[in-house]
Amino acid sequence: MPAQRPTMADVAKAASVSLQTVSNVINAPHLVRAETRERVESVIAATGYRPLKAAQTLRTQRSHLIAVIIPEPGQWKGELHNAFLHALTRRARKSGYRILLFTAVDDDEEIRAYDQLLSDYTLDAFVITGTHSADRRTSWLRRKHVPFVTFGRPWGAAGTHPWVDVDGAHGSARPPST
Repeated sequence: MPAQRPTMADVAKAASVSLQTVSNVINAPHLVRAETRERVESVIAATGYRPLKAAQTLRTQRSHLIAVIIPEPGQWKGELHNAFLHALTRRARKSGYRILLFTAVDDDEEIRAYDQLLSDYTLDAFVITGTHSADRRTSWLRRKHVPFVTFGRPWGAAGTHPWVDVDGAHGSARPPST
């Protein structure tokens, strides 16, 4: 039987401090005297304690989850999308975020998925792929005040939202001769 995950109460007991002090060391270390903070941090390191994301989500109303649509197989741009998802996932992890993948066959189903995901989870943002002219997905997210970014440049005058794209100049540059 695996050992139980250490709790905040375990850390508090081992460090001879209150639960609030452990919480302050994790969330507001400037409020804790250096000697106490170091003792609690030492116990955290020794026990392998990690705060539960679910508890942090309740407190902060932030999940550190970003939802990303996976294009349908016929719309998948192979290595381009693969490289984008890999880079996004790596960068998100470094910033303390995780990626939640979902699928939809068309814009209407994708908007319904947004609504369902927002009902089921506390999502921090969406990444949209495969944008097109008069894309209703971006206006739906704007109306709901949901943060998002598109993978691909915005279309026309309605394209007043954050976006990322590949560096075409860098991607088409000739490799240096050896």
